Amino acid sequence: MPRYHEVVSAAGETATKILSQRTKSAKQVTITTAGGETASVDWGRGRNVTLNMPSLAPDLMLTRAEADRLVAYIAHECCHVIHSNWSEWLLAVHSGQQVRDLTNCLEDVRIERKEIRAGHYPALRGLLASLATQKHGEAIDKAKAAGTIIGSKVAHFPYVITILGRMANGYAIPTAHALRRDLAPPVRQLVDTALAALPSLKSTDDARKLAERLLALARAMEQTQAPEPPATPQPSQQAPEGEGEGEGEGEGESEGEGKCDGDHGGDYDNDSDHDSNRGEEG
Repeated sequence: MPRYHEVVSAAGETATKILSQRTKSAKQVTITTAGGETASVDWGRGRNVTLNMPSLAPDLMLTRAEADRLVAYIAHECCHVIHSNWSEWLLAVHSGQQVRDLTNCLEDVRIERKEIRAGHYPALRGLLASLATQKHGEAIDKAKAAGTIIGSKVAHFPYVITILGRMANGYAIPTAHALRRDLAPPVRQLVDTALAALPSLKSTDDARKLAERLLALARAMEQTQAPEPPATPQPSQQAPEGEGEGEGEGEGESEGEGKCDGDHGGDYDNDSDHDSNRGEEG
């Protein structure tokens, strides 16, 4: 079984070979392990490409399946270099966190579909499907620990797009067999709107524009959903004076604080840190 540092050492050669074959130009590829829980790529500076692999212990022993999933990260980030436009990506970055994150979700599905259809690497779909299966399984475990169901909140819809969009690309993702069933109606509407539009996207800027339309739709849906009137407690159920007000106010602030509508493509609840100047993340 290979160690992680061995896979990282080979990653540069693998990425260089893929990019040379698909872009017809020599690239200077630098590999880091600064990707955190996922991977990212920065390719907007001439021939230089920086591929940030997940941050794992160098001596970690990997199974063959785990090593293959790391190859899938490399392939995915190379898809960005091949099919995403850096200048158009920066427009999304400068449009705010929600637009950036949702554009990334849409772009992930678009570029993988485009590269699979190009047909240069027959094993690509299987590699990417294996990675999506693993990541979604981890997301389910995380959601269960938090007491929630993926797809039950509008804030989940960008992440759901990354899974159902890949299934629409022909991926077998066994861990997602119940995902569509669990979608709340507003989430289903947003996701179905995205899935209908994805095949027609031709560029990174198309993905950004779709992201802006979806976020506008999500905001409109939230505004039209009238809040439920508070129940009037019976006299015997009244909280002692002062207790109910303090408790309710504290819970409301804690629950909503820090949440936004746009989720990162690799995490259903968007709790990962983002650097708006970084490249696209897998």
